[in-house]
Amino acid sequence: MWYVIEQAIVLTKMFLMDEKMKNKFVLVTIAILVLFAWNLTASDFTIEKHDDQTCTIMEYNGSKRILDIPSHIEGYKVVSIGDLAFLGCESLSSITIPDSVTSIGVGAFYSCSALASITVGLSNPVYASLEGVLFNKIDKSLHMYPIGKELTKYSVPEGTLKTGDSALSGSFLATRRK
Repeated sequence: MWYVIEQAIVLTKMFLMDEKMKNKFVLVTIAILVLFAWNLTASDFTIEKHDDQTCTIMEYNGSKRILDIPSHIEGYKVVSIGDLAFLGCESLSSITIPDSVTSIGVGAFYSCSALASITVGLSNPVYASLEGVLFNKIDKSLHMYPIGKELTKYSVPEGTLKTGDSALSGSFLATRRK
């Protein structure tokens, strides 16, 4: 095993001595890393592909604690998160939703007991997050308060017109409202 590693180091040094080879080596290395990361991420999701080269995340099969949803999976632009897509992802504590997502289904994060923070890209046209809470910009509603966020009080920001039907469902606040 060590012999193979030593030979790889020798070859790498040879490539890096020649400027043309150095550039090719860097490009090939980047391509390999991108492909590896793409396949690793893509395998964590079950998607529904659409004719317009977009997709909906139907299910998350991974076990990450902190997850950045990619804006593209298998070459398809992620525009939607389906109903119950992250159902029961108990290890998930923080999720970042890309600007490309413009639809989030009913109960998408239902029963994600550790989920304490939802973050959305600043340029997302439909969704926003404030202090880890998900809001819909279009209808000015509180879309979801994360179940794992353990505050005893929460003040809904001024300008919020309504709370979604299941926005507090299962959350620490919902159990303390009475």
